[in-house]
Amino acid sequence: MPRALLTALPGAAWFGWSLRSAAAIGFPSVAVVDDHRPTLAILLYLVEAVLASALLWMRTGIALVGARRRAGPTETRDQERQRWALRKARNLAGAVVAVGIIGAPFLWMAALLGDPGTPWRTVQAEVIGRGQWIALVLLLSAIVDSLVAPVRSAEWLQSSVAMQMNRVILLHPVIMFGYGLFAITGSLLGMVGLFVVGRLLMDLNAMFGNAREGARKQWFERGGRLN
Repeated sequence: MPRALLTALPGAAWFGWSLRSAAAIGFPSVAVVDDHRPTLAILLYLVEAVLASALLWMRTGIALVGARRRAGPTETRDQERQRWALRKARNLAGAVVAVGIIGAPFLWMAALLGDPGTPWRTVQAEVIGRGQWIALVLLLSAIVDSLVAPVRSAEWLQSSVAMQMNRVILLHPVIMFGYGLFAITGSLLGMVGLFVVGRLLMDLNAMFGNAREGARKQWFERGGRLN
């Protein structure tokens, strides 16, 4: 009964999303505020973006396999339409992972420039250590999603993928402006600030209005990139 009530809530999709947002904003912020390590903060932001996108890619794959099994040899027209919609969601999910990976070398370079006195192995060990906690939070968010925000339709899953794409795309303008701030100030704090503030504003804005459907139409309709 409690799960049925949670699943029926219009905002159920935001439970797992909120955990992912907390991981993306919280871990880098702690690295700056408590440890004074903007380099570590930037790399943790990258870890969250790539891992969250990879989990979503896996979720679309599971949904697509399930749709194929349910259809069987006698696939109806509606099942075919749903399977094709899931295939497009899967394609975009793969593109989301690629967008995150494309931004990785620029963030690694920023980390090397911003903290030249720290051995790279030390930075790597710190990223792996804290990245494990990020992975744990993201895994928990995936479990929450499976319980209270299951895939209700292909369009439902498309919305999740489209919103994640918008989040990951934020990496690239922040990198460009962040390098500019680094050239002026000699510090990576400006880049971290752009990451945290930009992500916070985007996640808060996404919780108001018809954000999920708007993101889906952006990428799958209205001449969307994968339409």
